[in-house]
Amino acid sequence: MLRSSALLSFAFSGLSVAAQLLSDSCQTALGGIVTNQDTANCLNPSALIPIALNGGNVSIVQPIDNWLTGLCPQASCSNSTLETASRNIVAGCHAEFLSFGLDSNDPLVTDRLVSIVQRYYPAFHSIVCLKNSDTFCITETLRAVETSVVPVTINNIPVLNDLWQRGRIPANVTCSDCEKETFNIITRDYPRPPITTDLNAAFSEQCGAAFVDGSTPSGISQSASTTGPGSNNSAAGVGSFSLLVVGPSVAMAGLAAFVL
Repeated sequence: MLRSSALLSFAFSGLSVAAQLLSDSCQTALGGIVTNQDTANCLNPSALIPIALNGGNVSIVQPIDNWLTGLCPQASCSNSTLETASRNIVAGCHAEFLSFGLDSNDPLVTDRLVSIVQRYYPAFHSIVCLKNSDTFCITETLRAVETSVVPVTINNIPVLNDLWQRGRIPANVTCSDCEKETFNIITRDYPRPPITTDLNAAFSEQCGAAFVDGSTPSGISQSASTTGPGSNNSAAGVGSFSLLVVGPSVAMAGLAAFVL
């Protein structure tokens, strides 16, 4: 079974971090993301608070769907906003990044992380706002995981991540129309010939030649706002739930790992 499902790659990367206990300094840095007007608008972090309130054994699929419903109509984050947010997170979450083998005290590492966020954010934003008919692709994929594997709860994230790493996620999840369009976006926006050739061969073997033909499946649409980066006057609440904001940031690292 093919392991490299792009949607699950960054979904599980981000959620795995959200399931961990973060340091006080990291939570403080993330709290700044929640209260900052620009990031509160373009990332919609307050919509993730119910995940913490509901406890570790309650499905997180509906809160994520609610987050996307609020996120996608908003203007995207500017490069300046992404840089400020990334540098604050990298500085505050030193211990967390160190656990991934990244020393954020090294300016070169910090610059590289900022560059990764800025480079992959547009694709991340496009992918999470994909819809199949009226359903977000992320929501559809997580629901399929719940039906085929186990409920998608905070407590089950380590189990799901392990199953994904070992290629135990069923083909009806990894070969869906949503996955195909995700694959299209990644290979179109970040062409790397040797890697793309290998990915095409691997997905073609598992999902069939039509999966890698570059066409958009019927019913798949883009719901992301076409408005450029900007902000409005809304603001989000802050509290111990700020750790949930780290998911999208680390998810972009998961997307980068899929591509690089």
